[in-house]
Amino acid sequence: MKNNNKNITTDSDHICDLGRAKTVSEMHSILEALDDLVSIVDQNYRYTAVSRGYTVFFGLLAKDIIGKTVAELHGEEVFEQAIKPNLDLTLAGEKVHLQFWRPNQFGELRFLDSRHTIYTGELVSEKGVAIVARDLTVLKHTQAALEKERHLLNTIIDAIPDFIFVKDKFGVYQRCNKSFESLLDTPSDRIINKTDNDLMSKSSARYIKRRDQEVINSSLELRCDEPVTYNDGQKRLVDMLKMPLLDNTGEVEGIIGIGHDVTREREIEHKLQLAALVFETTSDCCFIISSKGEVLSSNYAAKEQFPNLTTNNKTLITELLCISNTPPTLEKIIDSELSWHGEISSQDKKPFLGTLNAVLDDEQHVEKFVLTLRDNSLHKERERELLTQAYHDHLTGLPNRLLLKTKLESAIIRAERQRRQIAVLFIDLDNFKPINDLHGHFEGDNILIAVAERLQNNMRKTDTLSRMGGDEFIALIDIANNTQAEFVAEKLSKCIEQPFGLKETNVSLSASIGISLFPSDSRVAEQLLQNADEAMYHAKNNPLRAFSFYTDIS
Repeated sequence: MKNNNKNITTDSDHICDLGRAKTVSEMHSILEALDDLVSIVDQNYRYTAVSRGYTVFFGLLAKDIIGKTVAELHGEEVFEQAIKPNLDLTLAGEKVHLQFWRPNQFGELRFLDSRHTIYTGELVSEKGVAIVARDLTVLKHTQAALEKERHLLNTIIDAIPDFIFVKDKFGVYQRCNKSFESLLDTPSDRIINKTDNDLMSKSSARYIKRRDQEVINSSLELRCDEPVTYNDGQKRLVDMLKMPLLDNTGEVEGIIGIGHDVTREREIEHKLQLAALVFETTSDCCFIISSKGEVLSSNYAAKEQFPNLTTNNKTLITELLCISNTPPTLEKIIDSELSWHGEISSQDKKPFLGTLNAVLDDEQHVEKFVLTLRDNSLHKERERELLTQAYHDHLTGLPNRLLLKTKLESAIIRAERQRRQIAVLFIDLDNFKPINDLHGHFEGDNILIAVAERLQNNMRKTDTLSRMGGDEFIALIDIANNTQAEFVAEKLSKCIEQPFGLKETNVSLSASIGISLFPSDSRVAEQLLQNADEAMYHAKNNPLRAFSFYTDIS
């Protein structure tokens, strides 16, 4: 234990005072004024002088002590075992420092700090020992109380779930609690005396240092979310409060940080925000329903669909809806089911597809339900829209390659049954690319739309026109003979050759057309298309004719 001797007279001061005294009388006068337990013992272990504090402690007069041996005053056993060995060491030239508990005259245990020093003054014939003891009982109790308080404070700090740390103004960690150790997965002895550069990525350390410096420069507390990447690669988001740590003069000597890991919390908040956004913006009607069937919350679509839905007074969901095909009733489903899917009708008989799912609490009891309604008619309309997009060209609205193949296969089956022929015309626009290059793709798209309109206007309604992509089109025509296919090809070629108007000019086009016939060229849809494609290239390489049959290919 350290002995705090500030602002009090030291042991050496007492010995010096005795050494400076010229007479024995002066020495006794000095001792009479001292409150510390001072005694002079000669080499025969006999008391030659004691201080007032010594006599008060033991409840004896000085005359009852001086002249007696230490053994006579304290007992032979205590003398031999505890006192004599230390007196002998001092007489041999060694300094002795002792701390021990000793009862005073009232039987109260007191904590004494005792120092033995060789003495050769007037109070002994040759040499002796000067023993100076100080009662440190109050200091001892104070230190014990402080230690207990410190232990309690540390226990409380370590028990706090938020992590706490202290840094000096240079960013060196001085103290941290158990939560901070857990956050870093590092024991405190590997954190204390380290900086953030030692514990986390360089970018995170730079960011945190800037924040720390703001607190040090302003002497004001700062609260913020700090994204941190530690040396082990884990990324965390920390809700941090930093406060300046001031010394006795009010100067900042460091910072105190208090925070907690909000990574998971922020993720949940973000997911809840997204869920709330989906809940409000979905076109389906959504309801949050209590286990008693009361509407607790509803989204915008539900309020629009059910204008009589009230928010101030709880509305029963059964006042708005009923099961289309009963039994069971909606009340029965809410009372007994955790999940359900089926048809629901509004009170005015409008049909919906309903999905009901229970939300359970921590004890797996039903807390509430989520009910979603989808307008069945709108769903069917959307299905038709998607079907149209899947089977039709987005630019011209004509059947695309997928639908064309289906139509061609159906036409083949019908032609086989009726013993008729089919002509497949593969139409490719000549020199269309310069239009896109000179006038832009917007004008090029307008030309393609105009070409599709002209081709359709020059075909029968029973025939099929399809856009394969780019500047390629396919026409499916029921014919009685080859001459009809030739006639249609010439007609379509001439309609394309008519000028097309742009903003400030007209452009002229031509087309190369390849013709394959069912059943003479093939009885398979894919092969008919391929044959027509080859015939088109044959026509493109023959400038004398705008079209060519597959049979023309040698």
